[in-house]
Amino acid sequence: MIALIITIIVLLILAGVTLNLITTGNIFGIAGLSVEEYKKSQIKENIEVSIQDTQLEKGREVTLDEIIDGLIKNEITTEAESDRESGTVITEEGYTATIIEKEEGGWEVIIGEKGEKRTSLTCTVVPTQLTSKVTVKIEGMILGEGIKELILPNGEIKTYGSGINKISEECEISENGKYTIKIIGNKGTELEKEIEINNIVEGIISIVANPKEASKKVTIEVIYPEGSESLTKEISINNGNTWTEYTGPIEITENTTIQAILRNETEVIRTSTLTISNIDTLKPKEFTSVATATSNSITISGNTTDQEATQTSSSSEILEYYFSVNNGTTWVSNENKTSTSYTFTGLTQGTPYTVQMKAVDEAGNETVAKAIEITTTSIAGEESITITPSTTGWTSKDITVTVTWPKDTAGVTKQISINNGDTWETYTEPVIVSENCTIKARLIDSTNQTGTSASLTISKIDKTAPIVIAKQSSVTITEGDSNEISSYFTYTLNGTAPILSVKYIDTSNGNEDVTNTNILPVGTHVVKCIVTKQNGLTSSNNISIIINSNLPKEKTTLWYAATAERNIRRMGLVCWNRCSNISNKNT
Repeated sequence: MIALIITIIVLLILAGVTLNLITTGNIFGIAGLSVEEYKKSQIKENIEVSIQDTQLEKGREVTLDEIIDGLIKNEITTEAESDRESGTVITEEGYTATIIEKEEGGWEVIIGEKGEKRTSLTCTVVPTQLTSKVTVKIEGMILGEGIKELILPNGEIKTYGSGINKISEECEISENGKYTIKIIGNKGTELEKEIEINNIVEGIISIVANPKEASKKVTIEVIYPEGSESLTKEISINNGNTWTEYTGPIEITENTTIQAILRNETEVIRTSTLTISNIDTLKPKEFTSVATATSNSITISGNTTDQEATQTSSSSEILEYYFSVNNGTTWVSNENKTSTSYTFTGLTQGTPYTVQMKAVDEAGNETVAKAIEITTTSIAGEESITITPSTTGWTSKDITVTVTWPKDTAGVTKQISINNGDTWETYTEPVIVSENCTIKARLIDSTNQTGTSASLTISKIDKTAPIVIAKQSSVTITEGDSNEISSYFTYTLNGTAPILSVKYIDTSNGNEDVTNTNILPVGTHVVKCIVTKQNGLTSSNNISIIINSNLPKEKTTLWYAATAERNIRRMGLVCWNRCSNISNKNT
């Protein structure tokens, strides 16, 4: 017994226990306490040595995680009995050890008491890089009491039988967020941890093909989920046989299966697949068109189908037909794009044309039929049409218009229009025209195609008389006064025909022409103004001109003699005019 006590004292001295402690209390109680302290010192020393070994191995200052890894490696503790966040581990002997980083550098090891109940709950999330889902590894321990149940991050509850002190479980999480893990002991002890997961890539990969309808080529764009910028993006355009990095939209020219992936260094996180089947690079089948012609129209027609689909190209329908009358320089189509014929109108008769037709499928592939040389036909009577009016001068009457037609007009309709082509009538006989107009004549065949034509403008029909106005009803002047008779009248055309003549006659003196008042003798004269237009229509008006004598009251014999002689001459002239009129009437 004495030897045992001596041995304990030596060990206590080695552990730094003071003699003052030894001399107080019961020797055996002291011995028991000294053994406990000794065990703690040994555990502390072992942990410090493990830290030194880890530092030597790394060649640098180490982290708390690396220290705990070293303790597990040296079998001082286990992962299940380690709390990496607080730096607390439970040693194999059942003591609690806490490792704290000193402010001045290095690590301090504090050994706690040994107890019946030892608990721990650790949660490890793997992987830590961006991924599609993570695995939460849960290590739990409640020594001395046992574990009753575990509440997993997804809300699932697992229960355990008696005698289970330690558990190790895994749970998959596929969405970012905060999760709570809890273990409950058989006597009500609860351990809880909250973890936050933010390295899961959420969303899908979208492969967009444009256009979606039939096309010669398709542009492929891949839209990756947000937050995946640091991951590897790859695409395959041959159903996964080869892969390339995706950097932007890709054009493809044949049908295939597109695959896109999103991956990190170790796993594929997301995948997407799209089959392209709308690419058509096949032209419509070769075909032959036919054409027929009239005097001013050509009709071309034909049809075809698309080629049969192949492994890399689909077969789309014929979308539209196009037609050309100028050897393909310009193309036209019907309102109904799939109509297989087209008629060109307004063409020149007897003229050669090169017509073509082409078929275009829904993808834009086209096939042009062989060109056709065809000449429009000629309408009978290519000579001139002559339009002849009954008069070409000014007239106030209706005009008869006669049309002279060319020879060889059998089967062709003769038409005439008297309103410049606004309306047409069949010509059978000369046409009466009652007003100015433009006459047109033409030949038209059974297909309403116009042939030879002619035009004549009638502009000299004027059925209105001129207007003559006397400025006053009468005028009194002195014998010998000189006044132009025209100054007493005004007149207007009142139409389009020009004035042919203007005449002034003294109706009181046998309709003698008179132009000036200085030849009128003393007395009252009725002078008429007669205006005649070139259309033959006339108008007139009268004025009374009173001539007063300018002699004194006592007139000379010579004056009377002269007056008598002048009156005799006038009477003779009147008699001669009257006799002439009577003679003409008798004749």
